This record gives sequence, structure tokens and C-alpha cells, in this order.
Amino acid sequence: MTATSRASELAALGELHTASLSGEGGTALITGVTAMGKTALLHTFEETAAASGALVLSASASLAERGLPMGVISQLFSGLAPRTTFADRVAGLLEAGALSAAVHGPDDGSQGHVPAPVLHRLWQTVQELAAQHPVLITVDDVDHADATSLQCLLFLIRRIRSVRVLVVLTAGARTPGGELPPAADLFRGTRCTVIPLLPLTPSGVAALLGAHLDKRTAEDLAPSCHRISGGSPMLVRALLEDYLAGNGPRQGELTVGDTFKKTVLSSLGRCPAGTLGTARALAVLADASSCGPFPPELLGDMLGIPAAPAAQALDTLHAIGLLSDGLFRHECGRLAVLDGILPAERARLHGRAGGLLQEAGAPATLVARHLIAAQRLQAPWAVPVLMEAAERAMEDSDIPSVISFLRGAQRVARDAPDSPRRSALLAALARAEWQVDPAAVKRHLAELVPAVADGRATRRDAITTIGYLLWHGRPEEAVESLKHVATDAPSSDSGSLAALDALRSWLACAYPELFDDTTGRPAGTWEATAAGRHELRSVLALLRVLRSDDEEKALDDAERVLQDLRLNGSTLLPALAALGTLVFANRLQRAASWCDSLLEQAAASRTPTSRALFAGARALIAVRQGDLALARDHARTALTLISPQSWGIALGLPVAAMVLACTEMGEHDEAATYLGIPVPEATFRTPAGLHYLHARGRHHLATGRPRSALSDFDACGTLMTRWGLDSPGIVPWRLSAAAAHLVLGGKDAARSLVGDELARLHPGDRRTHGACLRILAATSEPGRRPAILRKAAEKLRTAGDRTELTATLADLSRAHHILGEEARATSLARQVIHLAQQCGNETPLRGSLPHGPKARMAPRVPGSRQKPHALTGVSAPIAELSFAERRVALLAAQGHSNRAIAAELFVTVSTVEQHLTRIYRKLKVRKRSHLTVALLRHPAPQTSGA
Repeated sequence: MTATSRASELAALGELHTASLSGEGGTALITGVTAMGKTALLHTFEETAAASGALVLSASASLAERGLPMGVISQLFSGLAPRTTFADRVAGLLEAGALSAAVHGPDDGSQGHVPAPVLHRLWQTVQELAAQHPVLITVDDVDHADATSLQCLLFLIRRIRSVRVLVVLTAGARTPGGELPPAADLFRGTRCTVIPLLPLTPSGVAALLGAHLDKRTAEDLAPSCHRISGGSPMLVRALLEDYLAGNGPRQGELTVGDTFKKTVLSSLGRCPAGTLGTARALAVLADASSCGPFPPELLGDMLGIPAAPAAQALDTLHAIGLLSDGLFRHECGRLAVLDGILPAERARLHGRAGGLLQEAGAPATLVARHLIAAQRLQAPWAVPVLMEAAERAMEDSDIPSVISFLRGAQRVARDAPDSPRRSALLAALARAEWQVDPAAVKRHLAELVPAVADGRATRRDAITTIGYLLWHGRPEEAVESLKHVATDAPSSDSGSLAALDALRSWLACAYPELFDDTTGRPAGTWEATAAGRHELRSVLALLRVLRSDDEEKALDDAERVLQDLRLNGSTLLPALAALGTLVFANRLQRAASWCDSLLEQAAASRTPTSRALFAGARALIAVRQGDLALARDHARTALTLISPQSWGIALGLPVAAMVLACTEMGEHDEAATYLGIPVPEATFRTPAGLHYLHARGRHHLATGRPRSALSDFDACGTLMTRWGLDSPGIVPWRLSAAAAHLVLGGKDAARSLVGDELARLHPGDRRTHGACLRILAATSEPGRRPAILRKAAEKLRTAGDRTELTATLADLSRAHHILGEEARATSLARQVIHLAQQCGNETPLRGSLPHGPKARMAPRVPGSRQKPHALTGVSAPIAELSFAERRVALLAAQGHSNRAIAAELFVTVSTVEQHLTRIYRKLKVRKRSHLTVALLRHPAPQTSGA
């Protein structure tokens, strides 16, 4: 307690004390609810009075000692022995009073039985003490005092008006709707100053905090401290202790910690009977929802008590600072109350709350949360409520709650395995779990697949189950299940027909060799069925692009689907199909824009699976655009949000994007790590396997294993030809195979493969066209290369593939160098450096650019591994540079100032200048402008694994 936080109350007591010093005795009663600081105020005043020379006689009453006769009076006078000659006399009086009370029977709270002679002798003792010193008599919690002590106090109070005695007592306050405290009757008819203690104001809280903190910090913390504590001094001090203990931020914020929680429980333990139980009931009710306030009738029904006592308990909880507007001021207060409830009692309260809320017509979601917390509840209405709550939670994208409700419904229902209701529950649970962890669905397939076969599953559940089988690499079972569904599908139901056609089309996309007849229906009926149905329209668009069939129509349909759909669990696959259509048609800018939008929607939905799938798609787009760092980041995110097992047959896609990005960035060890992730065998029966094989081949080619690379590329070609999906937009296997043949010396084979690829190109596919021209240039005579490469660069600039453009410009730089056109070669090399840094690929800087006018280098083969510098026969003064010097040299060559280089490398400007002096000497250059040419002519030697 600080003097400033209760300044007015201390001033009132000070005035009474001053009056008592001049012989005008008096009485003060400090009232207030639990935790308002009555005891602290009393002790502060006792210290002040003792310092002024007063004799302080103090006592503290307790419910536990209420049956002890003369207990409080004994405490008061126990301090006399070492300092007065009255000890023996008082001891005898107390013994006589206690004996009289014992003779008259047990103390039941009625009028005491202290003999009149004892009362008079005690009064005489107080008078004699007051003649020597001013006397202050204090009793804390006087409303808990024993009856005999109350009788003695009342006898003294009525006689102290003209002596130097001040009596100060504390007692509980009257709460709204409550009864007067017992101490009120004690002072009826006496002159007593009542000092009520109300909650601290914000300025009072600031004053209390200011005794321990600097003024500014106290003022910053005061508003939030007042909001959490309700002005209760005890809770304010608890928050202060948590703050000083370092449990939270130190600047203007409070973190509610263990001290606060313990103080809450301590406060409740000192409240009137029934307050703690009401607090527990309220904590359980608020556990399921933040709605409120909850009526006293509901709380009373939960506790089995009338509404009136519950209302009085609520008033007390508000008065002690725990509640505001019927709810806990802070979640930690509620949690502290919950922690004090035994698990069995807590479950019972939840069950009782769920039943009462159901009777009151509360929302299903609110009731369901209590049913789940109750753990054991067999009410017949529980399963429908839990299923309805799951539907509402699904609408709000609260998937964890959906799963919790459905699992609870399964526990309550306890249906037989062949029950239709169990099948419906299991299917709904699988749909929810798939959005969080697709691998979790596998354990349900043992029940879901038979339900499809015997007709217990609804058509929607059956189609979803078939999708799970496809995803987890069980296509034969999927085809068999599809037969059962198709047999029962009514021909007049357009919705069923569309769903079946969409499923057949997905089968054709996912497993083209196994299921190449997409519908078996007459030509033209697709379009009629697909109109207005995203699930069919999108997958048909994807199928067209995969089969190089009416690409413009497919792109138009894909864009329309993406414009119209709102992302949720049922539109996830249509969105992915439409996105894949844009990607495989090499409309990368549009695909990137849509994918970024879908990623935002997926993040808002809080569903890991959708976020992972779109992150994987964005990685594939980014790697095709040449944004390698972005591709790597998205691929890593995709493989982190859900496990490799959850990716099913689609695992090949994010792994392929990661391997391609790492390979192009020269991070071959990391690429090899991701190739070590086990991929399901069924992946290689799907287009995802094509991407994986192609990425692995590119890694083999970049690490000096062209024959292994060629094997992977040929495998891609074989599968794509067999499946009728031989489109360069899916995987440009011919270009990669041509690059491998060039490394092996097969220039004719490479030229033939490029010619075949060009013949298959869609007119709008500038990306593949540019890549073809680059390989074609490598098979051409030196004099023809620049023209071909310039045309390739033009195509690639408009296509947006920065990695391929960088490689093309690097080839063009070398082509000019071979022809002796050094100025052009050097200018292009600068562009290559800049582009390489933009897309995260600095491989061209490590041995792939022109070395000088006397060197005659073959064009760099796309994907080939450069030989170490020592084998070129060109002197390498740059090898003498240290690692730090190379970094400084590269930044200086790019035009950065010394100060900018220092900031980039976290060194001093002086250090940069010293490095440059040594660099100029080692490279034999005189000024900064010569540094770029020196670096280009003498690139850093590569390691054997680069």
C-alpha cells in the first residue's frame, strides 16, 4: 500500500488520530470487499501511529477461530507483557471471561457472556494505558471475531469518547443485493466513522505502481493494469510482481502471470460462501464462447442453487475486480479458476452446461463445445447437435473444431461398422482431416471403400472416397469403386453426371495409361454437362492442355473458373486444375497472379493442405519463370506445411520444383537431399512422376552424369508418348535430352530432338521456342549463333523466363567472344551478372563467361557442368584473391561505392579500401573501371562439384 494510492482514506484516519491525541477518542470502520486493500491500509496507518508515539494494540479475526472465547481480545493485549505492568491483571481477566463463556455454553455467534466485572477491569486497564500513551486499537476482519471479543470491543467503544484511544476496525462491505456485514450491528448507536474502500481509479493504480516504477512507466502501465484488475489493489500488486519478475515485455505492456493467477484464487478463497462455485460455473460457460453475460438463473441451474444467491455471487465477483459486464476481465483469471477445478467436476459442469444450453436453444456450436469437454454424454440429441455444429464450423473454416465435433459424434453414437450413419460420419471426418493432413485419411479407407461398394455411402461421399484412393496411389481400387457409383447414377440427374464426368476426367489426368477413356458418353455431351459446373469445366480444360487439344478453349475455361469460384474445401481441386491449365500452357504471368491470389485465400482459410498445394504450384510457376529463390522458398513451404506422406502421388511436383531451383542455383547437395525423399511408386504412373524424372535428370546433367540424365529424359519421353501427353508445356524432355547429347558429343541427335520439339510447339509458347533456339544455336556454326541467340533472347524476354534468358545471354556473350567481338561480349557479360543475381543463379559468374581474346571456348551447353578453371589453360590471377577479396571485387565491379560495399558486407570503409588495394595489385589493374573486365576474363575457379 502506498500513501498516494489511498491518500484520502489515510487522511481521514489521520484526522481521527489527531483528535484522539487531544483526548477525543473515536472509532473508524474500514469497509470493502475482498482484495480492496483493507488490511494494507490498516497496517500502513498502524505504522504511522506507532511512529508518532502511540501504543498499538492489534488483532486479526478469523473464521477458523471464531469459536475461541476471548480470542481477539487476547491478541490485542498479548503485546503488553514486555512493556507494561498490566500483564498479570489482563491475563486473569481474559481467563475469567473465557471461563464464563465456557460455563454458558458454546459460542454460537449470539451475544457474549463476559461478566460485568471483567468488562470494567478491561476498561480500567485501557484507561490507565491511555494515560501513559495514546492508544490505537485495531482489529482486522472484525466481522469474523468471536462473540465475547465483540462484546468487549463494544463495551470499550462506548466509553472512549473522552480518552486518548482510537479504535480502527476492518470489515467486509455490503455488495449490491447482499446483506449488511455482521459488524454493522456492533456499532449501531455509537459514533463511528465509516471509511469505504472502493476500487482504485486509474490515477490510484498509477500511484501504486509509481512506488516501484519510474513515473513514465507507471503511467504507461496504469490503463491496462486498471482494465485487467478492475482497480483491485491486490490484483494490481500481483500484476506488478509479474512485471518486475520479467515475465512480460518491459515497455508499456503487462503479461498476466502466475502471481496474478494465485492472487485470483486467494481472493476467491476469502469471499462469501458460494462465490467460488459461481466463479467456476461462469469459467466453464465462458470456456466455450465469449458470448455473455450469462444470466444468474443459468448459473444457479448449473450449481443447483436458486438464482438469488448466484446473482449475489456475481455482484461479489464484479466488486473484487474479476468480472466486467458479466465476463472475466482477463482470460488468465478464468483459467486460474478452471485450473482449480478437479477434472471430474469440470467435465460434470460442462455436461450440465451443454444440457441447459441445448434446452435454452443455444447455437449448436456452443452446445457442442461443452459436449466435447464433458467427455461422457449419452443424451440422444447429442449426435445431431455435434453434426450440425461440424457443418457450422466448416462454413467458418474452423477445421480443428469440425474434426473435434465429428470425433465426438463418433464416440457418442457408437454405431456398428456397417451403419449408414457411421459411414456418413466417417466420410465427413475424412473430408475435414484431409484439409489438415491428407495422410490421416488413409486409416479410414478400410471402412469407406466397402461403404461405396455396398451402397451405404452417399454419391458425394463415394466420389470423395475415390479421390482419396487416387491421391494415395490406389487407382485400381478407384476404378472399381467408380463402377459401383456409375451403375447407380440416375441419367436424369445432371449434377450426378457432372460429378461422375469430373471424376473420370481426373482419372484420365492423374493416371492416363490406366484410364484413357474419360467418359464413354457420346461426343458433345461434355459441354452441356460442364456448363456452370466448375469441377468438370476446370478438369476438362486441364485435360485439353495435357493432350494439346483446343488450347485456347481450355485457357478461356480456366480463366472463367478462376474468376467465378470462391476457395473452399469443395473448390480446391477445380482451382488447382484451372491453375494447372495456365501453367502447362506456359501462361506463367497469369498463372502467377492467380496463384498469389489463391495463396492469400488459402492462408485466410487456415487449412494447411490448401496452402501447401498452392505453395507447390507457385514453386513450379516460379521455377519456370526463372525466379529460383522464390521457387525454392515456396517449395520448402509446401513440403513443410504437410508431410511428404500427405502429398501422396503429387509429392513429385514440389520435390521437382525444389530440385530444379537448387540445381540451377548450383546448390547440388541440397538438391540431392530432396531427391532422397521417398516418392510413392504410383507417382511414376502420373504426370507428377514426369516432373520428378525431369528434375532428377537435370540434376544428373548438372553434376556430370549425362548418361544418367539422358536415361531419365528418355523415360519421360516414353511415358508421355505412351500416354498421349507429349506436350513440351508439361515437361520439355526433348530439350533436356538434346542438352545431354551435346555433352556426350551427339550434335546431330541434339539437332534432331530440337527439330521435333519445334514442330510440336503451340504458336503462343514463346518460352519453349526460345529454349529450342538456344539449343539449336549450340549445334550451329559459330558465325550463325549470334543471330539465333538474339532471336531466342527476344522470345524469352516476352515469356518471362529469367533463368533461360540469363543462360541465352551468356551463350551470346561467348558467341561474340569466339568471333573476336570483345566489346559486345563484355557488355553482355555485365547483363548476365545482373540477371543472374536477380533470379538467384550466379552459376554464369563461376567459369561460364569469356576468359579473354586468346581463349577459344565451346558454347556452354544448357545444364552441362563446367570444367574446373585449371583445365582451361588460362592463367587465373583471381585464384590468388581471398574469399573476402572476391566478394569486395565482385561488388566493386558491379558499380557499388566503397561505403555501399562496407554496408553490404558489415565491414568498415577502411577495410574495403585495403581489400581493393590488394585486389588491384593481384589482378594487375590500376583503377576501378578495369575491374569488371579483369573479373570477366579471369573468373573464379570452380570446385569439382559445382
